[in-house]
Amino acid sequence: MIRKILKWIGIVLGNLIGLLVLAFAILYIIGTVKWNKLHGKYDVPVEMITISTDQASIARGEHIATIRICKECHTETLSGQFATVPGLVTLSIPNLTSGAGGVGDTNTDEDWVRAIRHGVGHDDRGLALMPSRVFYYLSDHDLGVLIAYLKSLPPVDNEMPPTDLGPLGRVMLPLGQLPEAIVPNVTVIDHYAPRLVAPKPGVTVEYGEYLANT
Repeated sequence: MIRKILKWIGIVLGNLIGLLVLAFAILYIIGTVKWNKLHGKYDVPVEMITISTDQASIARGEHIATIRICKECHTETLSGQFATVPGLVTLSIPNLTSGAGGVGDTNTDEDWVRAIRHGVGHDDRGLALMPSRVFYYLSDHDLGVLIAYLKSLPPVDNEMPPTDLGPLGRVMLPLGQLPEAIVPNVTVIDHYAPRLVAPKPGVTVEYGEYLANT
């Protein structure tokens, strides 16, 4: 009698384990497809803007980078950083300088606009962790001076692995258990929406509204 009960328990447990393995495999496949689609290639419109290189523009660009907390994510030198949770996720915030591993040496002006305003990298892939839906509303002038500052950065060597999901992360993705920031902003931006024209800086309601929107 005991042997029959133990055999029955073993069969039930075996079936449960089999179902769990099957569910994991299905979620992994779904998560992989979704991840590849989210971080696939995007064709977005890119408008050219004026990028001044004078010292006043670069100084203004540094100010914008500071108040827009670029250095909070990309580090004080804007040379990037990454973190890895084994089996779950590797998150990399790019090196913006022209040093080894950085995008500054290869990015064109168009690439900078595409990355900051549209959330798409120079390889046309969606950028995780990049809050472009906020930066999209920077005026052309403010975006131009920000890019001028980024192009003036001294090179810092910092090569990093790409952002990627591990097996557990790919299973969690279709279950909605991963941070929203991992989803590229390119998927939620209206790339044809008009941008605000920045009013003259000052203690005014109009300038305050512009700052709030960006």
